[in-house]
Amino acid sequence: MESKYFHEIKAIIQNDLLQSTYKLALLRAIIEIARDSANDKIHLNEFSIYPFSQLQRRVLTYYYPLFAYPSFIPQMYAESAFPNTKRQLVLRKSMSPIVHYYNSNGGFEQFLSDLEPNLLIY
Repeated sequence: MESKYFHEIKAIIQNDLLQSTYKLALLRAIIEIARDSANDKIHLNEFSIYPFSQLQRRVLTYYYPLFAYPSFIPQMYAESAFPNTKRQLVLRKSMSPIVHYYNSNGGFEQFLSDLEPNLLIY
């Protein structure tokens, strides 16, 4: 039994071009979850299943410092610093309000603190 998320992740890894950092972040997160989260693992037939929220948390944690940095750091080829263009990472657009909020409310440390007990709504 393969989930919708499994199919999406598999498609990203197999089909997408390696033109942005999200693919590496996704692979890093999957490896770290498999390595560090044995207590959260559920066995289903021959598969090991982990809560999808762990993947979300890790990817958010990887990207927050890049998006919060004062200078624009592109995360894909020809990414634009201007949000109204079509050349911007979707994750950057989604995280922009989160980064903006935490810039004046405790920064990265507070973000991590709120992220761990699921205080963030994303």
